[in-house]
Amino acid sequence: SAMVESTGSARRLLPTRAAATRKAAVGAASRHLAAIGYLIEDEDLKERCSDLLKARRNFDRAVREATTVLDARLRRLCQIRDRLNPADLVGRTLHPGKALLRVSSDYGEQEGFFFVCKGLMQAFRNPSHHQLNDRLTREDALRLCGFVDLLLRKLGTAQVAPQDGTT
Repeated sequence: SAMVESTGSARRLLPTRAAATRKAAVGAASRHLAAIGYLIEDEDLKERCSDLLKARRNFDRAVREATTVLDARLRRLCQIRDRLNPADLVGRTLHPGKALLRVSSDYGEQEGFFFVCKGLMQAFRNPSHHQLNDRLTREDALRLCGFVDLLLRKLGTAQVAPQDGTT
């Protein structure tokens, strides 16, 4: 649907506001699909978050799911079945003094990764698991999912320490 503009003897079609809005939405959707494919390589994360990132709203669900994937990965890699809150789980698995997962032989790098994961759980996971956040944008959720993907990739190269059988 378009409107006709006449200027003297020349006539041209102008798109209506609805047509322009549809065109912009299609462009945005294709950009979001491309971003998902570019930012998220981890199969578990992609499977659990892609549909949530493509939704029209409620992007806090993607954050909730992404941080749950990180939590589950830590548990699986270390074979932990105990009920631990996320900060304690990160401490048990990544704390440089007693890490079950070594992402680096350098103490400072291990400590940094530990603090990044602990901070992510406290700053993003906990709020998204305990309250709804309708203000979170798709772009924010994409960024966070991309960051979680980076953390998961780093965990994929981690060395698992021998355990003493207490899980």
